[in-house]
Amino acid sequence: MIAVHPFTLPNGLSCLHLEDPGARAASVQVWYRVGSAHETPETFGLAHLLEHLSFKGTAAVGPEEHMRLIQKAGGQANAFTSEEVTVMHQTLPAGDADLALRLEADRMENLTLDPDLFERERAVVLEEYKERIENQPLSAAVSRARTALLGDHPYAHDPAGTRESLAALTVDRARAFYASHYHPRNAVLVLAGPFGPAEAREMVERWFGPVKKGGEPPPPPPPFPASPPSRLCEAIPVKASAHALISFFPRDPSLYHALQVLQAYLGDGENALLKKALQEKKFWVLHAGALFYPALCGYAFVFYSLRYPHFPDGGLPALARRLLERTAHEGLPPARLEQLKGRAAIAHLGSLTGSEKKALRLGECAVLRGDAGLFFDDARRFEALTDSDLRRAAGTVLNAPRAEVLMRGSLWKRS
Repeated sequence: MIAVHPFTLPNGLSCLHLEDPGARAASVQVWYRVGSAHETPETFGLAHLLEHLSFKGTAAVGPEEHMRLIQKAGGQANAFTSEEVTVMHQTLPAGDADLALRLEADRMENLTLDPDLFERERAVVLEEYKERIENQPLSAAVSRARTALLGDHPYAHDPAGTRESLAALTVDRARAFYASHYHPRNAVLVLAGPFGPAEAREMVERWFGPVKKGGEPPPPPPPFPASPPSRLCEAIPVKASAHALISFFPRDPSLYHALQVLQAYLGDGENALLKKALQEKKFWVLHAGALFYPALCGYAFVFYSLRYPHFPDGGLPALARRLLERTAHEGLPPARLEQLKGRAAIAHLGSLTGSEKKALRLGECAVLRGDAGLFFDDARRFEALTDSDLRRAAGTVLNAPRAEVLMRGSLWKRS
């Protein structure tokens, strides 16, 4: 039977051992509580760059050797960076878990950050920025809108940084950022595999026990702005126009599951109410939907549509408000609510296949949602949702501060 065994090392490293007796593979993940939200204007993009540099070697392990050793053992390794976390993860045969733990403990404390490799990897990240942001006008416009909406809030800039900030980064700043954020007191280790509690703890203590604890963890990010700008509008050089309505409100874990189902009901798939309502009013759209963003500093709920510029904008704000009001007052049709609850529960259970997915879900619950117990409890919470929960969620979004963003495509030409 699967079980989670939490423990903490004397150096402050929080550890979650996911005991999975039937597993043949192991997943070793280190969740650092550092992302772009912890950067300053002088270090925008540095967390993402350090993610790249984490594979460039230590005194004991050469550049790219970490990846080669994991692959030689029959495993795979990767990493990702968001606003809130940087996650190093690898999955490999259970008998080689000790190798992954050794490599992760080594780069937690001993990254070389060689100046030549720093410059090479900066060039790689700049090329990524060019392809993902500069060569994608809509992505660039979304990035600008994000900054305009959130001002000097830590979430206002993209984890990719900017071309100017990436060009200004230095090895010394990278070393200082690494020393202050990548250490046991600012990390959560997740180890998933068939090991018993004693064996797992012994392996973790052997490799991570000697790592220096580091300084105080950074403070949590402040809440989203209470009064974002009400409307932003700009022309962008693409053939489609984008329209978005964004509501910001305080983080409330009791609303999390209801908001996930509300997002599916209003804006996910062909049967979503938003797209149907736009089509019924003859506002033809390329795509329309809703998104729910649960961040550490608060929640954001987004309605959006994409259309050709020569079609009218579809009255997105009025339609979104009408749908929220109707849901807040009338709730969902009982059969539809049961269908959406069942889909959410099944999707959650489907994500718990394989050591890597299980470890990622456990890390997400512990680090991003603040409760490792949700790993076992999410499906039940989806199934337990009531109509009043959905009405409360809709009312919360309806009454939250709201910003409207309109990006008009300028390249459309009638034939």
